[in-house]
Amino acid sequence: MIFNTRETQKYNYHCNFSDDGLGLRLFIDKLVSMGAVNFTVNVMGSFYCNTTSKASDNKYYHFVYEYAGDGDATIDFSQCNLILAGANFMYVKNVTVRNCYVRYSRNAVTAFTGDNSRFIDCTVRGVFSGSAISTCFKGNSIHCVGCYVSVEQTGGNVYGFDVTESVIDRCRVHIKSNFSAYGVRALETSQVTNSRFSALSTNTGAGYSGTAGIGGGNLTNCIFIGRGGIAGNGFVQSDGYIVNAINCTFRG
Repeated sequence: MIFNTRETQKYNYHCNFSDDGLGLRLFIDKLVSMGAVNFTVNVMGSFYCNTTSKASDNKYYHFVYEYAGDGDATIDFSQCNLILAGANFMYVKNVTVRNCYVRYSRNAVTAFTGDNSRFIDCTVRGVFSGSAISTCFKGNSIHCVGCYVSVEQTGGNVYGFDVTESVIDRCRVHIKSNFSAYGVRALETSQVTNSRFSALSTNTGAGYSGTAGIGGGNLTNCIFIGRGGIAGNGFVQSDGYIVNAINCTFRG
C-alpha cells in the first residue's frame, strides 16, 4: 500500500469488546509499519480494556500509544459509544486525542496522561473513592483545548489538571473533595487561557482547602474560584515560580 504522506488519511478501528486497549495499539502499529505518517483513527463502538501496558514513564495504563513518526497521529473517539477501563486509562506520546469521554465510579484514577500530546474536547466525569490522589489530566508539554472536568473525590485529594510546560485553553473544571481539591496545577512556563476553574473542599480540618489554581505560569482571561470548609483560594503561587496574570478573576 502506498500512502500520500502529505494528506491526512482516515481509518476506522472497530472495537471487538475483548481488549481494545491492546487491539487499538496493534492496529495503529500496523498502519505505521505500512507507511502511514499523517493519519486519524476513528474508534467505533464500545471500547473495552482488561489488561495494562507499561509506558515510557514506567507506569501502567489500559491504553498506551507512543508515536515515533514524523507526522501527525490522531485518535478520535467521537464514534465510540462506551469506554470500560480501569483506574489509569490512557497514556499517549506525540499523539492527538479527540472527543474522548470517560465517566468513573471507582477508586482513585489518572484518566488522561500525555507527553508532547494534545487532548481536544475530552471530558472526565464521575466520583472517585479511595485515599490516593486522583488526576483528570496530567502531563508534560501537552495542549488541552476545550476539555471539561466535573468530578468528586470522596477519599483523597483531586486535581483537574496537573501539567508542566503545557497549554490549557477554553477548558472548564468543577471539582469537589472531602480532602483538598485543586482545579489546576500549572508549572514551569505553562499557559492557561480562556478557562474557568472551580474547586470545593468540604473538609473543616486544618491543612485542607479548595484551591482553584496553584503553581505559576501565564494566565489570561481566566476565572479561579476556590471554596473550602476552612480555606478557599483563588490561586496560590508556588515557591520558585512566577505568575503573570492578565484579565483574570480570583476568588477564595
